[in-house]
Amino acid sequence: MNQPVPLAELLEAVGAWDIKPIPQQQEHFSFNFKGQRNVWSLSARWLDTGKLPQIYLDDRHCDKHRPHVAWYRVVCYNDGEGLFFTDEDLESVLLKSLQMAIKVLDDGSSGNLTEFFSELEGYMDGIIKIKPSTNYQCYFPLEETPHKLWAYCESKTSHKYKWYSERNQCWGVSEKDWKRTTEKKSPAHGVRGYYLPLRDQHIDPPLPGEYWSFNDLLKLVNSFLPELPELEKFVNKPWQRYIFSFPREKGERGAFGILVNKDGASYRVHHIPVSRFHKDYLQKRASLTIHAAIKSQRVAMIGCGSIGSMISQMLVQSGFDNLTLVDPDIYSADNLYRHVLPKYFIGGGKAAGLKMFLESAFLDLSLKASSDNGAKWATPENIQQHDLIILATGNHAFERQLLKTFIRNSSLGQKIMSVWNEPLGLGGHVVLHQTGQHGCLNCLYFEGGSQLIHPQVSFITPNQKVSKNLTGCGGSFSPFSANDSRQTALLATRTIETALTSKEKSFYEFWRGDKKQAIHNEINRSPVYDSGFPEKDLWWDEKTNTGCPICRN
Repeated sequence: MNQPVPLAELLEAVGAWDIKPIPQQQEHFSFNFKGQRNVWSLSARWLDTGKLPQIYLDDRHCDKHRPHVAWYRVVCYNDGEGLFFTDEDLESVLLKSLQMAIKVLDDGSSGNLTEFFSELEGYMDGIIKIKPSTNYQCYFPLEETPHKLWAYCESKTSHKYKWYSERNQCWGVSEKDWKRTTEKKSPAHGVRGYYLPLRDQHIDPPLPGEYWSFNDLLKLVNSFLPELPELEKFVNKPWQRYIFSFPREKGERGAFGILVNKDGASYRVHHIPVSRFHKDYLQKRASLTIHAAIKSQRVAMIGCGSIGSMISQMLVQSGFDNLTLVDPDIYSADNLYRHVLPKYFIGGGKAAGLKMFLESAFLDLSLKASSDNGAKWATPENIQQHDLIILATGNHAFERQLLKTFIRNSSLGQKIMSVWNEPLGLGGHVVLHQTGQHGCLNCLYFEGGSQLIHPQVSFITPNQKVSKNLTGCGGSFSPFSANDSRQTALLATRTIETALTSKEKSFYEFWRGDKKQAIHNEINRSPVYDSGFPEKDLWWDEKTNTGCPICRN
């Protein structure tokens, strides 16, 4: 448990003066502190020594906007990156914090507001709201065309509005709740507003601790009258709701919300934070850089078991939207602890279940599910309709046969990948063949003009029994874990991303795990595993130069 911080004593120790407690605020002290260029009037709170102290700028310095000073006057001097400090020397921590805050304030005194407007959305979101729960949830894209909006509101007390311009954008509302919007007594009925994207208009945000007047708002709204003449009547309504967007760097747009209500003869303006629920924003928030090649890829996943299900989920989370899922098997309880599907899908088809799961978890996907086996599904027509086919069946005899069909029917730019786990956590493999290039799954079974019965890259020596059985005849399974599949799936996803953004070639990749389980089960490792395969890149370059009878022709 944190001990009380003797903040007043610490402030005096680091050189602050005129230290006074702020009335009715717990452990909040005002003081003066000298930086390299200015004397600053500040205040500080420090209730948790596991965090840095909060430092506030006094009102007398808030006559203009400054970068990294929030509306409620807190100085944002550290974003949490590279944050290492000890609570055993609080005086040093406080001094360093004050020095960082003073540097932010000194640097912000130049009058350059580029950084301030870059963080304007956060500044506006920090303005005290009409009620703490009030929030505008934005389900539509922030484009540069103004238009009317509609909102779904859960209840009269929630103050959470789900804004959309088209019904299909608002994925956060169930069909049952949508029906309530037709009921006149429902809080969701008839709620509308306007989206107004600022372009060249000057934005003068309220100063710290202040609010916009209705006239301040009208200056922005009236600039849209030529495009939306109906705004002239809308600004006279007792309740008005707006979402504004504004340009940011690199073509992005920020947003803030406004709620206006008539109070007697005057109008009150409330600043409402905006939460983004549109797919493009959420993907960028996940640090995804979605290349055009990724968005356009049509992917077929043949085998929706442990590895296949994890690759499918990773591909969707990487920006791939168009997947065909192929698997004839039923999802059983035996699969539960090494598959992405939860227990509720047990008893249904793997492909259909995976489609339903991904559609319920992510946005705007184009998924198909087939219960055909891979051989039946892989017609020339289906092959030609997909840019990438992933084979995660664990059956190399079948996959090498399908590889022949693929090469006969594919065109330049198409790819086929095979993925598999080694047993007992030894590792996993990925082979990606590009049409027109040498290097494929069959190359691993071909050496010196001879066909092999065992892949050259296997991590165990041939003719060993590695399958497990808990129930007797018919109950055998390959011993690998969910973490093994997860690592192979990640390797596969990274390889696909690389293949789409690099020069066209074929790829072979592997990961090598721990050998403890193999030793415990008396499984002999191959020289490839024991050596770590340091010559892999040279070996694969040779394969891609010579090929095999399948990919060479």
